[in-house]
Amino acid sequence: HKANMDHAEKIVAFTRRTVGRDRIYRLIQYTARLLILRLGVPLKGSRRAELLRRLQKLESGMGTGRKMMRLAKTLDYLVAVKKALGEQDPLTRMLHVLDGSNLGLRMIFDNMQWLAKVGVYDGDEKWLGRMANTFWFLGLLISIAGDFYRLARINAELAEARRAGDASRKAALRARKHVTTLDLARDLCDVFVPAQAIELLPPATASWSALTGVAASAIGLYQVWRESFPAQKRS
Repeated sequence: HKANMDHAEKIVAFTRRTVGRDRIYRLIQYTARLLILRLGVPLKGSRRAELLRRLQKLESGMGTGRKMMRLAKTLDYLVAVKKALGEQDPLTRMLHVLDGSNLGLRMIFDNMQWLAKVGVYDGDEKWLGRMANTFWFLGLLISIAGDFYRLARINAELAEARRAGDASRKAALRARKHVTTLDLARDLCDVFVPAQAIELLPPATASWSALTGVAASAIGLYQVWRESFPAQKRS
């Protein structure tokens, strides 16, 4: 049982999941990118130059590995769009459909870029990457709008539950608010990454974008860990 696992068993179980490995690789990838940017351009042949070379290989390796793991991710977004069509609230339905559609298109171009990188598909890697980042950026903007809308609805329901003195409903709503607040924080951090990639931000902000990528990766890792191993309620 998950509750009885020790830390080593939890780590092994976590890394067996594709989403768990992806979150770990992502954190390593963006941390390496941040360190690369902070190192600057060291003198050729120096120890810093060798460290930079190793970090660049690490970032590239993590990025390529993550792209390979995302090859079937488009199907996840198609399923999410289909599910969103059943939403009762019209604004929620529209936001989920647009979000899923943009992120699905991002995955299509991301997959094509990986195929071009490994030589299976004869395509322009740079253009494919730019298209993937453009749809990622648009999807994140819509996702952020959805996060704010969900928080507004949760706060309204929470106020109603307080007036009614419904303790169990308040607890459930607080839990939903915590999850949605983390989603919003992750999306707000993430949006700088594709914005930098498609040159909506100046080169001087590259380190900042890498730092927000690290922050988003850490939040995402925490969320998947908590989803995998929910905190036990104290008796």
